[in-house]
Amino acid sequence: MRPSRLALFPGVALLLASARLAAASDVLELTDDNFESRVSDTGSAGLMLVEFFAPWCGHCKRLAPEYEAAATRLKGIVPLAKEQKMTSGKIKKFIQENIFGICPHMTEDNKDLMQGKDLLLAYYDVDYEKNAKGSNYWRNRVMMVAKKFLDAGHKLNFAVASRKTFSHELSDFGLESTTGEVPVVAIRTAKGEKFVMQEEFSRDGKALERFLQDYFDGSLKRYLKSEPIPESNDGPVKVVVAENFDEIVNNEDKDVLIEFYAPWCGHCKNLEPKYKELGEKLSKDPNIVIAKMDATANDVPSPYEVRGFPTIYFSPANKKLNPKKYEGGRELNDFISYLQREATNPPIIQEEKPKKKKKAQEDL
Repeated sequence: MRPSRLALFPGVALLLASARLAAASDVLELTDDNFESRVSDTGSAGLMLVEFFAPWCGHCKRLAPEYEAAATRLKGIVPLAKEQKMTSGKIKKFIQENIFGICPHMTEDNKDLMQGKDLLLAYYDVDYEKNAKGSNYWRNRVMMVAKKFLDAGHKLNFAVASRKTFSHELSDFGLESTTGEVPVVAIRTAKGEKFVMQEEFSRDGKALERFLQDYFDGSLKRYLKSEPIPESNDGPVKVVVAENFDEIVNNEDKDVLIEFYAPWCGHCKNLEPKYKELGEKLSKDPNIVIAKMDATANDVPSPYEVRGFPTIYFSPANKKLNPKKYEGGRELNDFISYLQREATNPPIIQEEKPKKKKKAQEDL
């Protein structure tokens, strides 16, 4: 069950629901036993105001008489309800799933609660302190379209966010250079897939409708942040970008050791000569590829996770869905020992050519 509208305020929530009448009060009372059945019945108003309170809370006590008065005045029009069991299982789950409503304002404070889901974000100059009316203008247009798809049973979360605050996310979508009043829109799924709305956002919401319809139809092309594929890639360490990741790393015939690095990372710079030497040592092995990718300029695909630099993975032949994170040392012999242990076939290692002995001095 999902109400079609919900917005939480401090201690109070607006939602579609209903509940049984508390004795000697026009305030309805919700319990864990009746919550699901009651919130599915909205009555003629199609709206309910619910207060989640604690008996010991001073703010709640001060609100009580005003809340009772509002319930009496709105009786038969908009039901008011209350629920005090803060740990009730069903109600707690309901709050967690619906706390943000249809289209909340994503901020630095709440972003962690919203991300990690299938989420559509509309980025524009959101500023509820200086321009609440303008901020709500575009948000309302997103909500209008969102409600249409949610009511049709589609599953997606929606939010608006400030261009300035989340400029790094715009960069992830290739939208960092966009300007203007209208929002730019993108979707990031829980799996990390990204989709960007190419058509300009229209005031009537039709452009957003078309974008969402294509998304739910599965006809959108996934956005991939990638550097250009190198014209030449013959070095001992193969350069991987997002566009050639499948070709190189997911080649089922090859064992691949790949380093995810950042150009500014000191540890990565220290590793570079040793990693290059490793590539040279294995340059004659047709079964092993030593590779690297700039994780700041390219999308890192699932199931790889990069939380620091350098991050190194071993992707075995015929087991591309289960890469192994490398946790060993960063000396040449550490890598060679690891590959001798993990490689599908015994590594072919180039031995150093013996140094030529100096010609003995003649005519001693």
